[in-house]
Amino acid sequence: MPFSTKLIPYSEHLMKSLPTGSLLFFLAVGGLLLTACSQTEKVVMIKPTGLYASIETQTSMDALDTIGDKKTASIKQIRQDIGNYQPPVLYLLANYLFEAGEKEEAMYYFYLG
Repeated sequence: MPFSTKLIPYSEHLMKSLPTGSLLFFLAVGGLLLTACSQTEKVVMIKPTGLYASIETQTSMDALDTIGDKKTASIKQIRQDIGNYQPPVLYLLANYLFEAGEKEEAMYYFYLG
């Protein structure tokens, strides 16, 4: 009695082995996942209240933009008046200095932050 084997692609085998209801279920779940992942982010701004409302953050926000744009005159100003800035400014300044080759200064501002 001869024995013969027919090779079929795995995807074809999968399609034949899945019941139609299961296939529709997987397609529906995949569609829902794609829809959920394509939703746009909604940014919600929350105004601080109480003690937190008195914290001045605009200077630090401006400094972050300055360092991000690599404006050297403003970076010198930040280094001279470092006590008026929040830790994220110091971390970004440390990163800028490290990339500029001033590694010891970068470490100082990183640990200061």
